[in-house]
Amino acid sequence: MTTRRRAARERINQAYGGSVCVDYGDFREVLIRPDIDAVCIGTPDHWHAVLAIAAMRAGKEAFM
Repeated sequence: MTTRRRAARERINQAYGGSVCVDYGDFREVLIRPDIDAVCIGTPDHWHAVLAIAAMRAGKEAFM
């Protein structure tokens, strides 16, 4: 997964010319960022609730 995640990040950064895309190995790293207001959860069904609850507890809007 790490290899695919990094490859996707590089592809996006090349397309947009910079380092606009950042990848994380742990979703909690995203939740602690104060500049992120909402998250879009695209996980298998059994993980939706876990991630949505964590996002809401962190004060984020959660979309699935």
